[in-house]
Amino acid sequence: MPAAIRALFDNLKIMSGGNLGVNYDIAPTNEALAVIRDTKGDYAAHAMRFGLWEPWMDKSKKRYATFNARWETVKSSRMFGPLWSAGQRCAVPASGWYEWSGPKSDKRRWHFSLGEPDGLFWFGGLYQTAQTDEGEERRSFSLLTVPANDTVGRYHSTERDPGGRMPVILESGQLERWLDPAADPDDMIQTWPDDQTSVWEVPRKAVGFAQAQHLSKL
Repeated sequence: MPAAIRALFDNLKIMSGGNLGVNYDIAPTNEALAVIRDTKGDYAAHAMRFGLWEPWMDKSKKRYATFNARWETVKSSRMFGPLWSAGQRCAVPASGWYEWSGPKSDKRRWHFSLGEPDGLFWFGGLYQTAQTDEGEERRSFSLLTVPANDTVGRYHSTERDPGGRMPVILESGQLERWLDPAADPDDMIQTWPDDQTSVWEVPRKAVGFAQAQHLSKL
């Protein structure tokens, strides 16, 4: 586990964890590090699949984009609602994320961060634990998203969301309550302030991002 991320965990007294190395471009279906509270109430770090996974998905002809969960509909969602109700929330360490803009033939790549370029923070997400046909346990997660602030929305918008979307970002003092299954986290769901968000362009073929610089395709 990278030392910078380990420093984030010190106050949580992590009881168990994965051992992921540095990865400069984590995309959906890749593994990333996420923190949860286990059934004993201890904090645990695990390597999880980016994008919620259920065994039946591998047998379906349809491909499901489960790496994001919209906050506005998460409670009523057939897929995400039960996880929210059960308090299956996770936190994913990061120092930034990518978005793309422009036509498919000439897309531009943007990196967003908070404050200093190497400053670490947490994404808020939901996690699932399921078993493969071989009986192996597989953990996966999705990131919660909210309407984007002006900085992100300027570079990332769609017909469905003209103002853009961005991941839910947790304040440092919120982590323990976010991971507590019995807590009500509604007040933590917010759009991160525009004046605390930085952006710069990254060449399309460049490798940016580490495990500390997370999730590339939101």
